[in-house]
Amino acid sequence: GVGILLTAGAVKKTQGGERVEPDLEGKVRTLAAIEDLQSGVIKKIMIAGGQPAFAMPLAEIYRSYARRYGLTDDQVEIYTAGMETGSDIKAPVQMLADQNADENLIVYSSGYHLGRAKDILERKGYTTATVPAEQKTLQRWNKMQTMLLEKWFGFDQQQVISSVFSEEFV
Repeated sequence: GVGILLTAGAVKKTQGGERVEPDLEGKVRTLAAIEDLQSGVIKKIMIAGGQPAFAMPLAEIYRSYARRYGLTDDQVEIYTAGMETGSDIKAPVQMLADQNADENLIVYSSGYHLGRAKDILERKGYTTATVPAEQKTLQRWNKMQTMLLEKWFGFDQQQVISSVFSEEFV
């Protein structure tokens, strides 16, 4: 499949050198897509966002951020023609149609935002899954907790839960 990352916003950082990068919501969305790319769930990320921030389209800012995680230009494409969800999605969908690409699409955004994006894509005939980026972050955190429990204390999360709710613990 192919991931479509919908941009959020951007911030200017001055500490440690001046740079522009995705805002917190945008970072969460981007990291969710990067995780799926690195684990083979998707084969590329199409970043859609033409809204300018600090004199640059959001998609360019997000691509620069993705490069910090080792992604290359053949893994990340940007689309800067749009200004909001509907027009942002139009360019990557048109490119897929021009290539006669029959791709399953996965849209990365915030949960509240995904219904509209999915409706737009399904009306155009695409099978579409959605990834609420904040849920992916929580799943990542839960995996990290389990790993730390196993590493530091030698037991897994299910053992902890069972112990906490057992009669001898109460």
